Amino acid sequence: MTLSEAVHTGFVRALANAEHLQVIRPRPVIQSAKNLLKQKGWSYRAAAPVLSVTYQHLSEVLNGKRPAARLLAAIKRLPKRSQL
Repeated sequence: MTLSEAVHTGFVRALANAEHLQVIRPRPVIQSAKNLLKQKGWSYRAAAPVLSVTYQHLSEVLNGKRPAARLLAAIKRLPKRSQL
């Protein structure tokens, strides 16, 4: 993957060591997803099972500790909580 492709796919920086890989997504992408959840009336704990992930996984993604483009896209498609 070229640097340009990495930036376009949302990876800003990857720091690897022998024990883990830390990927940090651009803050605007994460902040947008967090704002969408809030605007739609969802908490992390309520949204996680609807998105078919654990609360911990959702939290890690929305705190930039784990990449998950599909999950961020699913958050955009999530209906308002009051519509369920």
